[in-house]
Amino acid sequence: MQGQVRIFYTDQCLFLSDHISMKKYFKYFLSSLISMIYFPLTAQIVNIEKERIKAHDSAGIEGQMNMSVQLNENKGLVFFSEINPHLQYKRAKHLLLFVGHWDYTYAAKKVLNHGAFAHLRYNYALFKRMKWEIFQQIQYNKIWNMPFRYLSGTGPRFKLLDWPKTKLYAGPLYMFEWQRVGADGSDLFTHRLSSYISWNTQYKDLFRFSGTFYYQPNWIDWRDTRFSTLIELQFKLNRQFSFDHRFTWIHDATGVVDIPLYTYRYTLGLGYRF
Repeated sequence: MQGQVRIFYTDQCLFLSDHISMKKYFKYFLSSLISMIYFPLTAQIVNIEKERIKAHDSAGIEGQMNMSVQLNENKGLVFFSEINPHLQYKRAKHLLLFVGHWDYTYAAKKVLNHGAFAHLRYNYALFKRMKWEIFQQIQYNKIWNMPFRYLSGTGPRFKLLDWPKTKLYAGPLYMFEWQRVGADGSDLFTHRLSSYISWNTQYKDLFRFSGTFYYQPNWIDWRDTRFSTLIELQFKLNRQFSFDHRFTWIHDATGVVDIPLYTYRYTLGLGYRF
């Protein structure tokens, strides 16, 4: 039997401090740290490549479901819950991938965040190093003032490197975006290029380095663009302990009201396996 416990130190306290006074939040943070609780923020851009590079090569159906409920009372109630389903079907040249996420955060007698997304992606292998992709995604997020967002796209996916311990992929896809603006309830319809480059490299069990870069400009006005990156680095200290580094950066120049120009998050995690 194996288990894993992780303690995370992040810059997310800077975000929550906008909603809770620093004095109250320090009490929440201290008790949450002792209870090994942390609040993940759902980013507006879903890095689906992070899920796909973990996929196994075996045929058939594989999946996992992660669920958590965290409750903390320390001069104020803090409640967090999330569900993360992941399902994959692979056979011959076909690959079907579903990834979802739902989270709810309540503190200081108010809902800090309530968000979810569902992503469905289909791959068909045309050649050894080229696949064709079709994807659909639906999403909403309270923090980002995004009551509704729908994506649909298609395009090629190229395998640029296929070494035993290193994989490198790239893809230029067409994407249709339908987003409802929370400020005035208006709907925005945009045709975008959704291009990406992703990699995954691992050396024995000592370290793993993976990441994805996304570039999503408007086909009509390339100043209307979105750029994001997700980088993860994991070092294994010994058989039980490891350090995990995660960095997410999003630059959103789409001009949507109440969406910040850029956001970032750095996470340092200490892992223990028993």
